[in-house]
Amino acid sequence: MSKSSEALNFVKKARAHLIVRHPFFGCLALILKLEESTETKTMAVDGVTIFFNAEWILTLTLKELASVIAHEVLHVVFLHHLRRGKRDHSRWNEAADYAINGILIDSNLFNLPDGGLHNEIYRGWAAEKIYADRQQEKQQGQDEAVGEGESEGDGDPGTSLHVGEVWDGKGDDGEELTPTDVAEAERKINANVQQAAQAEKAIGQGSGNDVSSGIIDSRAKISLPWHEILQDFLLETVVHDYTWSKPNRRFIGEGVYLPGVDSTPNGELVFAVDCSGSLDKSELETISGHLTEIIEAVNPLKSYVIYCDQTIRHVDEYEAGEDIVLEEYGGGGTAFAPPFNWCLANGVEPSALVYFTDGCGHVGDWPALDEEPSYPVVWATTWREPSFAGDAFGEVIEVE
Repeated sequence: MSKSSEALNFVKKARAHLIVRHPFFGCLALILKLEESTETKTMAVDGVTIFFNAEWILTLTLKELASVIAHEVLHVVFLHHLRRGKRDHSRWNEAADYAINGILIDSNLFNLPDGGLHNEIYRGWAAEKIYADRQQEKQQGQDEAVGEGESEGDGDPGTSLHVGEVWDGKGDDGEELTPTDVAEAERKINANVQQAAQAEKAIGQGSGNDVSSGIIDSRAKISLPWHEILQDFLLETVVHDYTWSKPNRRFIGEGVYLPGVDSTPNGELVFAVDCSGSLDKSELETISGHLTEIIEAVNPLKSYVIYCDQTIRHVDEYEAGEDIVLEEYGGGGTAFAPPFNWCLANGVEPSALVYFTDGCGHVGDWPALDEEPSYPVVWATTWREPSFAGDAFGEVIEVE
């Protein structure tokens, strides 16, 4: 057997190891193509393909190789192949490694080979913040060196050995991704991450929900569009069943059978719209488009849209599969309690309530809340967080 074939088989074996032991990482690894390359000294990923250096691969143990594949998967999960911009390639790789290796190390499930970058200082930091911090340190060091009469050279950014690189995403034509391409890539990755988390939950073994949930929480801290954060939240909130009768088709081609998500509509969602003049027509149109995408992904049995200024002005009901179109109603003062009181009075117990507002107003001041909601609440605000007459409740998402 040639060295190339031996290395490819070893990578596939390590990937299978992830599927069995850590399904969240294994499912995401299966989506990526495999290709041998001498352009990397170790392993690299561009969001579509995992590239591997056959000679280096064969120096690793099975657990080390599985750990490097998990490392590359996290580069994709955190969109590092889409976020470099004009930053130096090598130093961006270092920053991205610092951002994700702590997750693998803290899980106590993986064993990265020698050379994996880790620093407790960077725990929970985004790659952009780490890059800026290290750039500042580098500049201070250069200033001191120049002050002592040394040269101000930049060095060779490609000389360091990265345990697992991240390369910029490219289009099918090999050119840079357009903003539309980037948005589509982000959408697909978000869907894949949710699907992998659901698959791991259905299997009930592996790296555990604490790890995958922690990764999803960490992703929420990076600069994702508000509607993607909201979709992730609602996918976690609306409970779906899993079925072996309809295996996940994404992985069947690899000979791996995982339970699929039962696509039967489930749960109800309520969307409250502050129509006191907080949201203009263009904002409503933008939100409408994103809500249609969210509804398609979450697939609730029914959705309600409640328009409210100081009182409820209008309520629309949408059955499963119907597109949501937001309209302009009202225009008076602001009161946040009426939609919650309406749900209580009409026996609606939603899987979640999302309130679109600019945040100007007091929750439960006037009128008072008949009862604090027991279901998840999201304040999707275009300006600030709302004030509360009593204890604060709900999550806040900034709508930009």
